[in-house]
Amino acid sequence: MPTGERTLESAQAAHRAIPELTDEIGHLEVLPDQDFWMDNLFTVVAQSEGHDILFQHTIIAMRDRGGGVYLGDTRKHYVQMVAVPSGGRNGGMRDNNFVSYGTYFPQFGGPESLTITQTADSVIWETNGVEVVSAPPEWRLRGTYGNVEMDLRFTQSGDAEWTYGPFERLRDNGRGGYHCFARVSGTLTVEGRTFRIDENASWAGRERMASGQSLDYIDACPVTEESGWYWLMGKTPEVIVYANWAPGIDAHASVQYDGETYTFDPRDPDSEVRFEVTERWNDPRSGLHMPCRWELTGRTPQGSVKIDFSTHARFYSLSPYGHGMMSITYLIGIATGTFVTADGREVRIADALMMLDWGKTISVSEQGLSGPRWGNRAGKQGR
Repeated sequence: MPTGERTLESAQAAHRAIPELTDEIGHLEVLPDQDFWMDNLFTVVAQSEGHDILFQHTIIAMRDRGGGVYLGDTRKHYVQMVAVPSGGRNGGMRDNNFVSYGTYFPQFGGPESLTITQTADSVIWETNGVEVVSAPPEWRLRGTYGNVEMDLRFTQSGDAEWTYGPFERLRDNGRGGYHCFARVSGTLTVEGRTFRIDENASWAGRERMASGQSLDYIDACPVTEESGWYWLMGKTPEVIVYANWAPGIDAHASVQYDGETYTFDPRDPDSEVRFEVTERWNDPRSGLHMPCRWELTGRTPQGSVKIDFSTHARFYSLSPYGHGMMSITYLIGIATGTFVTADGREVRIADALMMLDWGKTISVSEQGLSGPRWGNRAGKQGR
């Protein structure tokens, strides 16, 4: 998910390329008087058994201190997944079935439902019989939750991006964490069907984030705005692509290529980036007029990128916050385009499987004839 306001200095900072064990522990003791949120997340994009797979496993810990941003001292644990025939990629969006478990209030847990244990060489998050074992640059996800049996191994690929600063500065910055890409292998078994994940036909995203109450999802994505947030991730044999944008957050994109990271950031006067919705689809299940095609363009003195991303399947859920409700949709699709360095090296992106997270505020706790009380201050820093 996209995170909050950054300074140009933090966006360009070069932090450690590989996370350490101290980055894998919980950080609930930081900012003890504030609403607080932290996650432990894996996303997998793969081809398996003739299907395109989009899978996500997420653990979230929330703490409520009366700031109005998060709800209660809750632990959210959910698994979501879509598996659609690969032959339908070029047919555009259509309704599809999907796995979704753990996203509703009765499925939330209390503080006792999550344990975080540090050993000499790993950190283990355990909840509902599922273990996430962190030993960067490797991770393991195993267990059964809902109707999904998971046994996946991840190995970091490319450098971690610390766009919002390291956890050591969490107290001062109000936020911290990383995302990185990873190779992934193992199995996902759903309703008696096993999908084998081959690292040569897949990629994974790894995220560890934490924030205090200054990062407000609802105010970052005003209910009056049609867009919401967008978070694009993708990997090909040559490049790693990341981009995010929201009304209350400046756009940001990066491309990792040949051991270098090319950052596209509008706060740099020599850089520009644009993320534009070019097509929408009426989702018959959610009733949302959902974006389903985007164009990403970026330019710096070091290089340029242009990508057309068109989706063909999705899963979604609702996510409640202290003063609003969001619909969060994950979409899988095909990207085509080019990345060109300043010295003329060109990488063509052709029919690459990528994913996009779209978050849309759909209601707020107080509205009046003069407009909503929440979700109408796009300038406020938010996630």
